[in-house]
Amino acid sequence: MDVAGSIALVKVVQAVLLVVAALGLTAYKWPDNAVVTDDAVYDYIVVGAGSAGSIVANRLTENPNVHVLLVEAGGDPPIETAIPAMFAFLPKSTIDWNFVSENDGYSAQYHRNGYLNLPSGKVLGGSSSIHHYYYIRGHANDYESWANATGEDSWSWNNLLPYFKKSENLVDEEILNSSTGQYHGTNGYTVITRELREMPLKYLEAFREAGSKVVDDINTGNTLGYTRPMVLINLPPFL
Repeated sequence: MDVAGSIALVKVVQAVLLVVAALGLTAYKWPDNAVVTDDAVYDYIVVGAGSAGSIVANRLTENPNVHVLLVEAGGDPPIETAIPAMFAFLPKSTIDWNFVSENDGYSAQYHRNGYLNLPSGKVLGGSSSIHHYYYIRGHANDYESWANATGEDSWSWNNLLPYFKKSENLVDEEILNSSTGQYHGTNGYTVITRELREMPLKYLEAFREAGSKVVDDINTGNTLGYTRPMVLINLPPFL
């Protein structure tokens, strides 16, 4: 099948899935939408029900005296978000913001239009619902830039690291027992593991032989290099 045929097939499948989603067959899995009135009062309003927002809102509601409003632009995750084999149909769908990069004349020039598609989840669960459950923290320098731009040191990598650790439950024993185990937690909501097949190791060895950098643990603040990705085993908790 040529490229045009493949794209057409994806669009047909997405249309069918959209009809299935409209039936609301999986609505029972998710919390009811809140009815917000003009006089409603909340102790906290969390904007964005992605991985972080869902966890923050859930933890805040552990106090029964706290009222929390969790705001998400999208709706409930459709059934295909829970079926790994159907992840190819999630980008460019109704649960994707459909962002793209700018053609800067430097990056992505091997693409016909010189830009990259940047899938971002418009759905409960955010991008964790459409990104194959990849678990990747930002580069430490990004957080330092935010801290410097805002004048608020709480955004720095060192100050955010304890919260990253608190939110995760890493079950990869090899990493936990390595020098980078100190960067991970084991009691959080998000259960995380790593690609365990042997085939990726052969690719990484080839990259290393070619002189490229190979990173064993990409979530230590150093994200530059080839690696075996970490993935979520479960979705973040919802209210």
